[in-house]
Amino acid sequence: MPERSSVNLIDAGHRFVVAFVLCLLASSSLADDAAPANRLLVEAVDLVRASELEPSAEGKFALLKRAHDNLLSIVEHHPTTDLAVRLATGQWIGNISLTSVREAMNRARPADPRKAGQPIQVWRVGSGVVAVAIRSRGSEALVVDRNGVAALHDVDTGRLLRTWRHPGGLSNIDLTRGRRGGASTVAVSPRGRWTLTAGDDGTVELRDVGTGSLLNKWAHGHAVGAVAMSRNGRLALVGVGREALLVDVRELKTLRSWRGKSPVTAVAYAPDGQRILVGFADGRAVLGEAGTGKVLHEWTHPGSGGGGVMSATFSPDGRRVLTGAANRTAVIRDTTTGRTIRKWRVGSYRSTSVAISRDGRWVLTGDEGHEVELHDVETGRTVRRWRYNASAEAVAFSPDGRQALMGFADGVAILCDIRIAERRRSPVRTTVTSTGGCW
Repeated sequence: MPERSSVNLIDAGHRFVVAFVLCLLASSSLADDAAPANRLLVEAVDLVRASELEPSAEGKFALLKRAHDNLLSIVEHHPTTDLAVRLATGQWIGNISLTSVREAMNRARPADPRKAGQPIQVWRVGSGVVAVAIRSRGSEALVVDRNGVAALHDVDTGRLLRTWRHPGGLSNIDLTRGRRGGASTVAVSPRGRWTLTAGDDGTVELRDVGTGSLLNKWAHGHAVGAVAMSRNGRLALVGVGREALLVDVRELKTLRSWRGKSPVTAVAYAPDGQRILVGFADGRAVLGEAGTGKVLHEWTHPGSGGGGVMSATFSPDGRRVLTGAANRTAVIRDTTTGRTIRKWRVGSYRSTSVAISRDGRWVLTGDEGHEVELHDVETGRTVRRWRYNASAEAVAFSPDGRQALMGFADGVAILCDIRIAERRRSPVRTTVTSTGGCW
């Protein structure tokens, strides 16, 4: 049997028929939204077939992107269907899969004449940026500022789509050496569908990113220092004082907690919902089991000296955790063994934010020394540095790993290309400006 990579996605009409029949057979045992999911899949198959006959790279890419968006829509908007489960877990339906369409789309992507590392879009918000994210389709960027204002932008045009605000602004408690507020009091779900924000008065709000509408709201008796949420938005991890609380968002019920000897400064929730990560102001980190509250691994960030864990995240596959600390270090660890895989000395001052690409190959780090760095997990090399004139407060990857979104303390967010020069021993350096210039 030939390898899938050597076969066209849809190379004959009968393959389309096979996929279509599979959809119809599956629909008999699915939920009420099976019919629209089936329609989206059939349309995606048609688009892929059309792309194989399209002579221009631009036209081929546009058709494949529409097919890719259809498949993502099945996963996001019809999650109870068999089709969504199969697509989300990388399975093939007939001769099509979400991964195969994404790879074909990337191969057909038109050549980009921009200089490597150059800004693609620049946005400005009212005050310092504390959180950034690019939604799962890669077409919308979310930027949240220190006043609790969230702004959703179109990536291609730069246009502002909508805004909303956490009343009273974000939590502004002092946790790490005079640093006030920050990305720990804002959480964006893994696919960018929801935001969780913590306010000065201890209130926590859950909102829909697509509409900006308030979904739920509750209050804690003390200031909130960090928040995170589960993949489906049903559970929230909230750092209150020295304790991390796991909260059922629908029933507003605390399920379990993890306690430390110093204030909680960062929290993260594993994509599979099985584990949580809590960072404390004394540099301690705890990896726990969400279902039972059991502590799986515990360590102190190397050399943190009381500076604290300032940012924490899981890899998209949940097998690794990444933490950034006030002592200018970022460390990636194995969640099964707790073993350190890589450690980087970050920038010129304290690490503020970290991110891992979807394929697990790259790590982004931001620091108060005005730099964002791109690191290769496999080799341990730092391959690119961006420099700006303000502290880098938040970083995020685009879903395809080709772009980096960076938020800075002066209220500027910059979306940059990530291409790197091959076989260079020293990092590629790029200085970016608030007007989109670079050198």
